[in-house]
Amino acid sequence: MPTPVLPAAKRYELAQAAVAGGHLAVGTWRPTTAAAEDPGLPVLAIHGITGNHRCWHYLADCVPDRQVIAPDLRGRGGSYALPGPYGLGGHAEDMVAVLDAFGIDRVRVVGHSMGAFVATVLAYRYPDRVDSLILVDGGMPMTTSRPLADEELARDIPENLAARLDLRFRTKDDAVMFWRMHPAFAHDWSPVVADYARYDLGGRAPRWRSRAVKDALIEDSADILRGSEHRDALDHLAHQAQWLTASLGLLGQAPGLYPPPLLLHWVETYPEVIVRPVAGVNHYTIVMSRRGGEAVAAAVHAADDPVALASGVAPQA
Repeated sequence: MPTPVLPAAKRYELAQAAVAGGHLAVGTWRPTTAAAEDPGLPVLAIHGITGNHRCWHYLADCVPDRQVIAPDLRGRGGSYALPGPYGLGGHAEDMVAVLDAFGIDRVRVVGHSMGAFVATVLAYRYPDRVDSLILVDGGMPMTTSRPLADEELARDIPENLAARLDLRFRTKDDAVMFWRMHPAFAHDWSPVVADYARYDLGGRAPRWRSRAVKDALIEDSADILRGSEHRDALDHLAHQAQWLTASLGLLGQAPGLYPPPLLLHWVETYPEVIVRPVAGVNHYTIVMSRRGGEAVAAAVHAADDPVALASGVAPQA
């Protein structure tokens, strides 16, 4: 009889890792008892720009054969009180500190949205610590060339995302209802998303608010839009990389975060990156839904055989 797989919720612990200026909160999921004797390569999972580590529940549930380490980035979730400076390079240094704290030499790195940009910089700075990259609806620049007139562009995305950070809620249930009504979760609401929403909250009644720090959002957005290191990292890519793209955008609308012309540009620019479109998911549900988690997990397992993957033979999500 096969050994039953312990669900992710039963394998989860919340820990801390020392970094410059304090400690990062780190969610960890241990492998199942059966897999612990011969686990796959650990996974470092890096969340998006206003997210937190609880977004990775579905991935952890779908990779019971390996340890998943998922920090709350500086200025978010349980790491909200850590001071800046922020920026992709700073987050990459924090990720190395997390690996050191857990005694892990080498990982498979999964990054969602901004986390994918952090992943590319991490691999660029510390190539020996990274086995391969899985970039989930992020990691490729949002413009074909680095913007020169940066102020308007850098303000554009932060203002759209920062509006949520200004919201105040009378109760935690009100905050959860905000996400329940969000168009991205119209067809994919679950207890996992509710848990993510509750964990995000800080403050106290009647003014509960997101623990994502606006200064972190602004500084990180500017680095994504204007910075050069993640572009250099892609130009000197030394690792196998898979790029998973969602068919829908932040509000569940078409096109996705990377419209077809931009997607095609990066496919042509970086032909060595293996592109894996994921249908029927948006920018959020590519990680925060069962089918999204299965697609990311398929990429994690596909990287176990880089020769087969590079030849186009990869498991289906």
